[in-house]
Amino acid sequence: MDTPVPMMRDDDIANLRARLALPELAYVDFSRQEDMLRALQRWPLLVELETWDAERRRRAATSAEVKP
Repeated sequence: MDTPVPMMRDDDIANLRARLALPELAYVDFSRQEDMLRALQRWPLLVELETWDAERRRRAATSAEVKP
């Protein structure tokens, strides 16, 4: 008998992958990307926050590479 897979995320592809014991899939959720683009157009502050966060991650990655 199959072991039930807890469905905690609202992600059909992840749930299907878990249910069928599939490896990680290179799946792109285009509707989620389009929703994000619309949100960024609607709320410019999100663009600023995303830019700030990307810069913070870039600096963290750069400083991690420099340290021995």
